[in-house]
Amino acid sequence: MGGATSDHNVGLRPLPEPRPLADDERTLLQRVLELHGRPARDPGTLRVVSVCSCGCRSIGIEDGSAGETGLQTYDTEGDGVEVIVHEINGQIQELEIWSGAYGPVELPDPARLRRT
Repeated sequence: MGGATSDHNVGLRPLPEPRPLADDERTLLQRVLELHGRPARDPGTLRVVSVCSCGCRSIGIEDGSAGETGLQTYDTEGDGVEVIVHEINGQIQELEIWSGAYGPVELPDPARLRRT
């Protein structure tokens, strides 16, 4: 656990206003879905509604598309960083970025991701 942030205070915090995915977030998300044989998502249906309080690049997502039922997790790794997409009932809920410690982390190169 890096820095002064303790793990029990870490979590997604709502943004005052939803925002579109940044280009690097969208590219990373689409790459994870591609590695798991999932269809690409229309970026217009996805909004970032929360960010992680520890400073990492994890984001909560509101997904306006309809989908299947159930819980899916798409796990990948690249550049020493795990990238996990959480999907509930066919809707993407979170793009989780985990380096093994709490705190700021750069997004990995999507081309270097591999399915785990």
